Amino acid sequence: GNYVRTNITSTRQGNATGGSITSLLNYPSNVNVNDYIDGVGAQKGFYTGQQSDNVYWSLENSPNTNELNRFIGSIGLDYAINENLNLSYKFGADIYDQHSRRITANGSLNESREEGYISQYERLYKKYTSNFIATYTKKLSEKFELNLLAGNTIEDSNVRTDYLTGDGFLAPGIYNISNVSSENQTILERISRKRNIGVFGEVKLGYKEALFLNVTGRNDWSSTLPSKSRSFFYPSVGASAVLTDLFDIKSEGNG
Repeated sequence: GNYVRTNITSTRQGNATGGSITSLLNYPSNVNVNDYIDGVGAQKGFYTGQQSDNVYWSLENSPNTNELNRFIGSIGLDYAINENLNLSYKFGADIYDQHSRRITANGSLNESREEGYISQYERLYKKYTSNFIATYTKKLSEKFELNLLAGNTIEDSNVRTDYLTGDGFLAPGIYNISNVSSENQTILERISRKRNIGVFGEVKLGYKEALFLNVTGRNDWSSTLPSKSRSFFYPSVGASAVLTDLFDIKSEGNG
């Protein structure tokens, strides 16, 4: 298995109001972008009604953080019962938890965020897969060979996401949802569950390793569909031939 951990800290992104790149592009060439704090320690604006923060002020006061812990792993087993029958099984897992937080500190020039703002979400993701296949091969006679295959697949996922936003920090410099009055908080929880189950089989009959008949069938069940229509079956029948082997046609070289 593999374990991955990422931890990213950045300033505000994108081209919306408050984005650092947008802020930097808005500064005229005759304004010193490094001179952004006035005599009382507040952020300076260079024109009346400015809605974007200085990029250096954002770097110091409005961090974005994103942390991800992820595990991806699988385990498999193959076992030959005898020379004709073989069993194969594989189990896989993909699990991660993600924490993302975006902050606008008190003192922003954006009038809708001047008292500070926090937006964060926490996500727990779990996905499991199970695959079982049994194969059987039998030489029925000198001319006929039979191949059978049967299997089962299961895919199960569960995602829980908590969204939290808060408008206005009670105490400057403490960037936590608990530092926002309850009436200015928004909390949303979303849970998503999904399970797919499938069974399948194949019968393959060969004649002189030149003529083949295939019959397959598969049935799937999906938990996301209505109970009366969550099962669907799709069969197929096919035939193929290697004519040169079937009629023992031999190629002749040129020259």
